[in-house]
Amino acid sequence: MRRLPFRRVGYVCSLFTAGAMLAVPAAAHISLDQGSTQKSRYGDNFLKEGPCGKAGGTRGTNVYTYAPGETVPVEIVEFIPHPSYFRVAFDSDGDDAFAPPASILPVDPKRPCPFNAADKCGTADYYNNDSVLPGMDDLNPHLSAPLGQKYTFNVKMPNVECDNCTLQIIQVMEDTIHGAYNPVQGDPADTPYVPDIYYQCIDLILKKGAGPVSDAGAGATGTDGGATSAADGGAGGPGTASKDSSSGCAVSPFTTSAGGTTSVGLFALAALALGRRRARA
Repeated sequence: MRRLPFRRVGYVCSLFTAGAMLAVPAAAHISLDQGSTQKSRYGDNFLKEGPCGKAGGTRGTNVYTYAPGETVPVEIVEFIPHPSYFRVAFDSDGDDAFAPPASILPVDPKRPCPFNAADKCGTADYYNNDSVLPGMDDLNPHLSAPLGQKYTFNVKMPNVECDNCTLQIIQVMEDTIHGAYNPVQGDPADTPYVPDIYYQCIDLILKKGAGPVSDAGAGATGTDGGATSAADGGAGGPGTASKDSSSGCAVSPFTTSAGGTTSVGLFALAALALGRRRARA
């Protein structure tokens, strides 16, 4: 079998990397919109300000109607993995009931804790108020995950009726690449400030007699409470990286919003570029 020269392999790998970056939605570390269940209030470009991704924002146009007590699957995609966990909370009137975790107990035993004077590290702050739904905190704690890992949380809606309710999904990041864990901006010891939490919200109506349907503005059925992922620890399944040992290029075949597989498009791009280089030789 003829091996590609090292420089040509590097060129192909660079194309794969560039294509993968282009395939990831702008600013999206996590995304409801790239999942298969609901659209978020503000979309992929607004993640870093509480309670829903954009400070001072208002209710959006994607409103989902479910029955009180219904169990609903919520799928979220992680495009840029971090040591982290997820949490799901509910507010029956608006979005002012949510409180970010005040501190963390990292999943990574090697992480310095505290990292510096501003680092709120050492104590877990799970279920820090009544908005956090039962069984919906510290979900899928993980050190890493494949590019495009999907997580599905089967969320049991509270047994209330409401026409201005909000479901909040947050990712709490625990690594020191963001500096100290400090959810409150303005601490002089935490400068420059880098957000440690990514926020997404789903606008809801809970109404008795609402039937499960599957498009925006409506609902979808689940099976039971709790959370699931594609494999243990939230890793594996769709997006599991495969490696070609002959070239050393890692390929992450995650599914795009158009339903195709990103690796297929990247292979085509690499093959086209390689063919052009050969034609010039």
